[in-house]
Amino acid sequence: MDDEVKKLQKTLREFKADKKCDAYRGIFEELKKWINFIPLIADLSDPDMRDRHWDDLKKKINAEFDIDDKLLLKDIYNLNLGKYQEDVEEITD
Repeated sequence: MDDEVKKLQKTLREFKADKKCDAYRGIFEELKKWINFIPLIADLSDPDMRDRHWDDLKKKINAEFDIDDKLLLKDIYNLNLGKYQEDVEEITD
């Protein structure tokens, strides 16, 4: 998935468009967020993650969510984990 996002970013750079356009910049910024988000998801999906790790994460980011079948990738994405990248990495280590 990481490679696909990087390909999209490369394609966008090569696209003949006004680089100052809001749409261009918005898409580019969203791709940058995904590049940071994908490794965090990989860390969080580690089978060694325990309830206590999830509890620590919830406290660090000040959010409440349940780890169950109803939790969607978009729900995790909307937590803006990129702001807490170091905390997530520390907890998952």
